[in-house]
Amino acid sequence: MKQYITYCKTKWQMEDAADEREKAFLGLIWMLEGFMEGRQYAYVAKAYHTEHERMSVRLKNMWQAEQEEAAKKSRPTDSIATPPMLPSPASIATTSSANSTPTNHSTGAPAATKTQNESKTSRPGEDEKEKLPPPHLTVPVNANFVYNRQSQSAAIVNASRCMGYSQRTLTLPILAKHFPRTFARMIYTTYSITDEHEADIEDEEGELFWPGQLATGEGIGWVCLMGKAMIKEFGKDLGYRGYEGVIPKDEAAPAQEDVADPSSGPSSSTPVPFS
Repeated sequence: MKQYITYCKTKWQMEDAADEREKAFLGLIWMLEGFMEGRQYAYVAKAYHTEHERMSVRLKNMWQAEQEEAAKKSRPTDSIATPPMLPSPASIATTSSANSTPTNHSTGAPAATKTQNESKTSRPGEDEKEKLPPPHLTVPVNANFVYNRQSQSAAIVNASRCMGYSQRTLTLPILAKHFPRTFARMIYTTYSITDEHEADIEDEEGELFWPGQLATGEGIGWVCLMGKAMIKEFGKDLGYRGYEGVIPKDEAAPAQEDVADPSSGPSSSTPVPFS
């Protein structure tokens, strides 16, 4: 399928579409390829997400075991803290003396508290980063793991590239201008994104739906339905009838046999003897 799409895309680019209406079909081809790539990475990502969760749990367990081991090693070396010395009676009497001048120690305390609170405020994302295991803890991966992730990233890049080219020549305003019937069938619709299997592809008057976002992995059916509607609407000006215009082969006609006519001389396939 991808080879055929590449052929059609190359053919349309070489033909150099004359106007905006014809260029919309090139955008349609790019959109179809983009949705195919998007479906691939969207569904593969679900399986990879489960695998990544297991690897994250494994790393956190390794980190927890490392912390517990470090705590066990530090217990014998812990020293008992020396209790603070009690104040002497003389200092208490001096402080509580009536002749002493009271000192207000509350000045500047709010500012110090505010400074401490500001220092404790962390930037967005720092708390999550602190919860990650240290980089020296790793899990082994094989070549298959790397290849699968590389394929997924390639699909994401290709899908983004295809949709970038598609939206240059195929948008809702372009449909409204050059394909008003197809546009009306999509705008005045009761379908949702999940109803792409309900629509009849042979119904030329039925409702359609704008394909939506390829990140969901769905919408290829809507792209095909929209493409057929665009071809039908474009072809009416040229007399295009689709499958109805195909001329069937006459099966009653006798098969022509490759029989040489004697009056026409020796055929090219018959060897001529040397005299």
